[in-house]
Amino acid sequence: MEASEISLKLAQLTLQAKQTDLTSDLIKIGIPSLIALVGTVSTIVLGLKSHQKDLTIASLNAEKESAKEKSRLTAELVKEISISIGEIHAIAIRYATLFAGKIDLISEGHPFPSMIELREGHSKLLHKLHEIYETETNILLLGACRP
Repeated sequence: MEASEISLKLAQLTLQAKQTDLTSDLIKIGIPSLIALVGTVSTIVLGLKSHQKDLTIASLNAEKESAKEKSRLTAELVKEISISIGEIHAIAIRYATLFAGKIDLISEGHPFPSMIELREGHSKLLHKLHEIYETETNILLLGACRP
């Protein structure tokens, strides 16, 4: 064998050794890198899913709190209406009594002693009816009932 054949053979062996080293390096570096990449991607995907779950839970909690507040406000307004209706009933009875008394006195020919009480009763009655109207409007704004 000549020197040129020996150097050619040596070059071929060196090239094969480098290819083996390259394959070995790819295996040593590539597989862990691929595992790290898969781990990173799965962590990102799971993090996004967890974030979506947290957002959904927060949204549901906000809706629940909103419904509780709406229910509480509606209950307060219903209570106000019931109190106002009781007051209207008392005022209406007093007004009707005074009005009937005025009619009786006028029909008998006697002058009615005072219109002040009758006017105050009428004013109170209108005021309470206006309060109920405002409360009903608030309930409608809350969406608690339909007109």
